[in-house]
Amino acid sequence: VVLYSPYVIYTRNLSKSFALSAKITGTLAEGSFGSIANVGDIFVTGNYKFNTSTYETWKWSTLFGVKVPLTAANDKINNFSLPMPYQSSLGTLDVITGVDLASKKWEFSTAIQLPLTNSKNSYLKELAPTDKFISTNLLQRKPDILFRGAYKIKTGNQKFIFKPNVLFLYHLGEDSYVNVFGLKETIQKSDGLTINGNLITSYKIAKNGWLDASVAAPFVVR
Repeated sequence: VVLYSPYVIYTRNLSKSFALSAKITGTLAEGSFGSIANVGDIFVTGNYKFNTSTYETWKWSTLFGVKVPLTAANDKINNFSLPMPYQSSLGTLDVITGVDLASKKWEFSTAIQLPLTNSKNSYLKELAPTDKFISTNLLQRKPDILFRGAYKIKTGNQKFIFKPNVLFLYHLGEDSYVNVFGLKETIQKSDGLTINGNLITSYKIAKNGWLDASVAAPFVVR
């Protein structure tokens, strides 16, 4: 499955130390089941910077926010429920909190994403024409811990910023779903580590506006 995931984000600085951000996502998924597009989630986060002095080499900040799904994660093609890789959202209400450490060249982030609700996806591989995707009917997710390390490269005119980075995601436990008999079943080996390589390119289009492009690929999958 190939995914194209546009997003729009707006950040408002309420003070030198505190900012609020709102982000809306969407996804176009293409694969053997066909193509489908939909909106995804709304992220609302607050970010607090502990040291704002320009003389500080390293700056700490923390964030807290929520992810609100805009879909039930149960999009269909020809009335057939699609597996999760085709869904534009996980379909869960999540709480997110994290810490960021940044300098002029480096940025390190860690965060935890805690689901508060279950997904309403209804995909069962027993009813599908292929067994390449796992069943995720009424998926119950476990939390994720994230760690990202990034290196920032700026051009001389400050118009472009290139940010190669590595993202480590650790899933804290095995997920579960409701099988064809109505019983909860654990998804074996759904816990553990995923490692993604990512390159973000940012172009300054206005004093307070940036256009970002990001490409990513997995190095390790669970």
